[in-house]
Amino acid sequence: MILEFLESLPNALKFSVVGGSAFIIDLIMTFFLKDVIKVKPIMSNSIGFVTGILLRFFGNRYWTFHQDSMDNFWQDFFQYVGIESAGLIIVNLAVWQLAQKRKIISFFWAKVIGMSVFYLYNYSMNAVFTFNRGVLE
Repeated sequence: MILEFLESLPNALKFSVVGGSAFIIDLIMTFFLKDVIKVKPIMSNSIGFVTGILLRFFGNRYWTFHQDSMDNFWQDFFQYVGIESAGLIIVNLAVWQLAQKRKIISFFWAKVIGMSVFYLYNYSMNAVFTFNRGVLE
């Protein structure tokens, strides 16, 4: 069990770098849409998140999990998008509940909380299902 954890640590760190980079781009895109162009908050969040999906997919597929073959590209892509779509629901619920409905914290702090929960879910699901050949085959 400890050996498996240590073996997965480099991938978890790479996954964090890819996810963190995509999150920064996501935040910049969301801020620009919401505060500069004045797009509605949930729509801004969704567009920023979809931008992050694309960045995370390619970064994780090629750098984190070394899936260089095109053999299963579309299968991986649609599986990844499915997992990420559930993540979008997690983040939008956090934004809606914490920032818009209850007004407990700001929009961006609600997004950070939602993305933190999403990170744990996202790594687990993609490491086991999307980028781990042989687990489901």
